[in-house]
Amino acid sequence: MYRRKTWLSTCSLIAATLLSSVASKGDETGGSPVPPPVQPDIESLVLSVEQLRLAQGSKATLTVSAVRYEDGTTGTIDADDVSWESEDTDIASVDAKGEVTGIAAGETRITARVEEITASVPVIVKAGESTTGLDAPFTASNIYSMGQYLTSNTVIQGFDITKDGTIYYMQIAGNYAHRLSVIKAQPNPTGFENVYGDVMSLDYFGHGTNYAIEEADDGLYIWAGCYASKNTSGQYWNSQTIARVKFEAGKRVTPAECTTQFYMGPFKELHPAIDVENDVLAINYPTSHPTEPRRFRMYRLSEAMALPLSTVTLQSLTYGGGAADDPQVTETPKIYARDLRKLTPLGEFGIPNQSLAETPDDVSYYAWQGFEVNDGLIYYFEGEGKNDGTPSAAYVTIYDFAGNIVERRTPVTAASDLDALANLGITASGYMEAEGIKVRNGKLYLGFASRDSKTDGSKRRANIFQYSKVE
Repeated sequence: MYRRKTWLSTCSLIAATLLSSVASKGDETGGSPVPPPVQPDIESLVLSVEQLRLAQGSKATLTVSAVRYEDGTTGTIDADDVSWESEDTDIASVDAKGEVTGIAAGETRITARVEEITASVPVIVKAGESTTGLDAPFTASNIYSMGQYLTSNTVIQGFDITKDGTIYYMQIAGNYAHRLSVIKAQPNPTGFENVYGDVMSLDYFGHGTNYAIEEADDGLYIWAGCYASKNTSGQYWNSQTIARVKFEAGKRVTPAECTTQFYMGPFKELHPAIDVENDVLAINYPTSHPTEPRRFRMYRLSEAMALPLSTVTLQSLTYGGGAADDPQVTETPKIYARDLRKLTPLGEFGIPNQSLAETPDDVSYYAWQGFEVNDGLIYYFEGEGKNDGTPSAAYVTIYDFAGNIVERRTPVTAASDLDALANLGITASGYMEAEGIKVRNGKLYLGFASRDSKTDGSKRRANIFQYSKVE
């Protein structure tokens, strides 16, 4: 028998028990016994995820996160009242507690049942090998654009690609450590021509490790970490909000001028990714979690946009001081923002950070270089560039929203194939710094900063390589 576990229903149950006790004795004044209140029937079940992706041999636990009743109310339910079954146990099995195990590559459904009410989710099991082609031989067919020298001799921090194939790079503006440049450019698979155009500047936003472009009806919008603080070396880190600001060529914007800000609580170093087609906003942020401090939290993008503005107080930050007319300021800003704490996340999980990885085979052994959200998956990018004639390193690991590994941590051949990189004219030194990852237009794109071999080897150039996305 199901139990409706809400405070109100518990009170009703106590009241019903008392009334039942009185009724069993009869009304001392001669009235009829009072019947107990009738519990409404369950109308539907709400499961913890809408879809589950598993690597072969991995596990994940499903739960009934809520039940909806015929009277329009909701409640929770005891796990013991739920039974589980798999449509195809050769693909995925499920035990009495809702723990699902991937058995073989394929797709099936897992169903939860409470009395006669059921709900199910699709389960996709992937084999252990990569389906993206990241570990295949690197060839010219992988090149989307290469050898682009942009506005400053700095590495790109990230990039995005619009539906028409236009690239928007982000890089720190040279000696202006407080400024991020967003640079519009065209792809150039043959390389070494300057094909960039419009530039917009974001001052005091942050380091720009991950950002995204949204194509809206009224123009392009940049999603980026904002309200960063200057450290002792003059760099800007620890962004406390996510800003959404319209791309306008030639414009320079500060955090205070961004009217659309998203606040997630007292966290620092926030980085966004968005999946407009699937209505998801994902945020990467660090915590003090002992084993999984690099966190990913996902929200409905439409729900985040619909939040009302409220006043929030940020933590103390320092900015300015880069020029005589730009005095250094330390303050505790009070701003209007959309407070994401008012929403229920679609999912959240964590992974180790670089300090916890012990060997090169461990996730996060190399510095994180960006992440992407697409079709219920999180793509995590890490890497290290070497400029001494030895191979650089880059890896991609793909998770679902529950933190299950969908595709194993896969080495990116484009970072380490010294012969192919030299023959294609990308670099002779081997320097390939992983910088940014995106899924756009049905493909997976990886960004790399290189030092070229055709001209001055001190120039840092932008490259974007293309692969298959996970289906």
